[in-house]
Amino acid sequence: MKRDILDLPPRKLETQVADWRQARFRAGQIQEWIYKKDVRTFAEMTNLPKALRQRFAAEFEICRPTVARRLVSKLDGSSKFVIRLFDGRLVETVLIPSERRLTLCVSTQVGCRFGCKFCASGAGGFVRNLTAGEIVAQMMLASRAAGPAKITHVVFMGMGEPLDNLKSTVDAALTINSELGFNIGWRRITVSTVGIPGTVEELIRHAPQIGLSFSLHAPNDELRERIIPANRRFSVGSIIATARHCFRETGRLPTFEYVLIEGWNASTGHARALVELLSGIRCKVNLIPLNPASACGLSSPGSEQTLRFLSVLERGGVKATIRHSRGADIIAACGQLACPGRPVA
Repeated sequence: MKRDILDLPPRKLETQVADWRQARFRAGQIQEWIYKKDVRTFAEMTNLPKALRQRFAAEFEICRPTVARRLVSKLDGSSKFVIRLFDGRLVETVLIPSERRLTLCVSTQVGCRFGCKFCASGAGGFVRNLTAGEIVAQMMLASRAAGPAKITHVVFMGMGEPLDNLKSTVDAALTINSELGFNIGWRRITVSTVGIPGTVEELIRHAPQIGLSFSLHAPNDELRERIIPANRRFSVGSIIATARHCFRETGRLPTFEYVLIEGWNASTGHARALVELLSGIRCKVNLIPLNPASACGLSSPGSEQTLRFLSVLERGGVKATIRHSRGADIIAACGQLACPGRPVA
């Protein structure tokens, strides 16, 4: 069975070329053909020796998932791509325009095994990890759809837990960052995680300046376990310790994501507890009012309550902002991306 060339980040592609006793610069030529010139076959790579083209064609293929459906928000211009993978499974990726940036939110798994109460992605359970090539392909498909506009930022915040699929996440990020890939700087790539011990440290070993966003959502273990059942294994204390370690190692401020759920974690008392938890930690907090339809039986607090929560954090010296999600009218906002098996109309 042939391998997908998109699975190989720059260094692994260089190693493959060197193993075949070819000059390493050939790897850069191959990357340029694939990511800059969008070729579909190795035969088109005319500046490579014919024998090398034939060998790659014999052992690799340039895989391209297809866009099954594209929806465009009438509210903010965000686009959601429903992408059909080679086994027929579906994932969703979202292209988010704003005044100064064009951000792509990519998925890393079909489904999710962590079952966060506010998120639809894990409602149907976990099916499988995406390959690095399937993650990179989301970038390729969205880039083509964006036309002359260039994607400026990438967030690993779509379906799945990126660090539960660490190898593919790292390899895809390396390609996205590569000058001959998509040339997006590490400070414009962010990975969101529930905080699996050991995996964050491994990620920053490969990409010390990558952005990190921790899914916190509660100021204590008892409450967080209700919202994120995996907290039994990845406690609040371990997340705080990991965030401190990453700041010491990289100098980059960690971000804590906090989805506000009415009746669960959105009172001023919860805000005060969050201030106490984060005391002495240089960080940012993104407050995200729960998006409609993202989870059955849960609701978002009103705007006044959200502003009161924010005010408590600011008075406590915590840098925080309210993040209003984009694409809600096409079910593309935070926590809304589809569970596996969702039919395509």
